[in-house]
Amino acid sequence: SSKNILVFYQGGLGLPDRDYYFKTDPATLGIVKAYTTYIEKLFTLTGDDSATAAKNAAAVYALEKQMAASHRTNVELRDPESNYNKMAVADLDKKMPVFGWSTLLSNVSVKTDSVNVSQPAYYAKLNDLLKSVPLDTWKIYLRFHLLNNSANALSSDFVNASFEYNGKALSGQQQLKPRWQRMTASTDNNLGEALGQLYVKKYFTEDAKKRMLDLVNNLQKAFEVRISNLDWMSDSTKAKAKEKLYNFIKKIGYPDKWRDYSKVNIDKSTYYENLQSCAKNEFEYQLGKVDKAVDKT
Repeated sequence: SSKNILVFYQGGLGLPDRDYYFKTDPATLGIVKAYTTYIEKLFTLTGDDSATAAKNAAAVYALEKQMAASHRTNVELRDPESNYNKMAVADLDKKMPVFGWSTLLSNVSVKTDSVNVSQPAYYAKLNDLLKSVPLDTWKIYLRFHLLNNSANALSSDFVNASFEYNGKALSGQQQLKPRWQRMTASTDNNLGEALGQLYVKKYFTEDAKKRMLDLVNNLQKAFEVRISNLDWMSDSTKAKAKEKLYNFIKKIGYPDKWRDYSKVNIDKSTYYENLQSCAKNEFEYQLGKVDKAVDKT
């Protein structure tokens, strides 16, 4: 627990997990049909004619199915030991030269000599696919996933298409939530602490937080007295127990230091660009935590 490591996990699929690409029961086939229809719809909305959209959707699904074949099943993913595979970046560059691990890490400004590749077979397969699958197919695949990730921030046609697959087919939701609820959820997801500051200012003030901290601090003092009075614990063990007792991080109501959103540009006329700005801020924030973790290691 004193060390940190960067983790890479299997991914790349638009369906929930690998089994959807191989099961043949009616329920699964219905979801697969809804998914391929959704892919076609997004391509159509961005200018493809029906024949081209169908061809592109087939290409995306076929590529994902090849990736899915290398994925571990949900049962296999339950084994924590098999999902821990610490590997040197230099060795990964030799084993998977097309994937380019060093280049990837450099592009996201991460400096580390080793990573945990949770499911090595997936990345080995991805390295092979990068050699065998035409570049144009990768462009089509990436185009779809960009549209899929952005659909709920685009016009109503994209939102409705996403709901038909993600809401109805996958989740069984019968009706799209009202726009105001979706906007509130979007704000909370992308500017959570900024919205939280407004909330606690009204409903959980500094005085309320101080009272709760006093309560927790008093609990710690009470536990310290109990530890001191234990007759079955040695003095050295008591010292360790007290050290652990006071190392608890107290998370009450809201953080002592709020997240900095000064780099986020908000323009009420450009919703999609706002989300991109939030995503960039989130990436930089997480990257900062990764750098600190690597330094600590």
